[in-house]
Amino acid sequence: NRRGQVTGLSRGMTGIRASFGGREARAQVNVVINEVAELFVVPQQVETSVGLTTQVGAFGRLVDGETFVNLTAEAVWSSADESIATVSNIPAYPGRVLGVAPGEVMIRCAVAGVERSFPVFVRQREVIGLEISPPSPTLSVDVFQLMTAFAEFDDGGTQDVTVDATWTSSDTSILAVLPFRPGLVNTVSEGDAEITAQLGDLAASTTVTIR
Repeated sequence: NRRGQVTGLSRGMTGIRASFGGREARAQVNVVINEVAELFVVPQQVETSVGLTTQVGAFGRLVDGETFVNLTAEAVWSSADESIATVSNIPAYPGRVLGVAPGEVMIRCAVAGVERSFPVFVRQREVIGLEISPPSPTLSVDVFQLMTAFAEFDDGGTQDVTVDATWTSSDTSILAVLPFRPGLVNTVSEGDAEITAQLGDLAASTTVTIR
């Protein structure tokens, strides 16, 4: 599909092509017929905060015993108690867990009749700081860079909040923020631009130098 998710329909080899901004890349895809023997989730124990999200991945071991595949997008995700945490089946963010209220809840993922459940712990914490990584990067023109935002909590803990933050550029003619993936930027022309991540009332910025 348009987001790069490949679905195997029948056994065989085929090619896929991706294009953006006048450039393109190609790859070969080998579709095999195999069943999922066991399902794993990463991380196996999830902790998040009220109002924030954490990504969970689903991986399957096939019946040949040797092949492991990423099944995050194919899995059906569900929460045992959506008053504590919800989990996304939206194609853009499958397996994304959102903390709703403090507590513990089991999250389930299932693929082709194989299931795995895991605990999610939701904590009530106050965000007291925000940081962007990498700090003050220097990049070439026409490259993509994924910026990451980390929240610091009043208990000393941290959490990746890249998806939860709102990203803006001080000059989109120099540095463009891409809308389809939070934190992803494209360097348009030479110069300096500030990239800002906003989370609630808190914001963090860093200067991106393009040469």
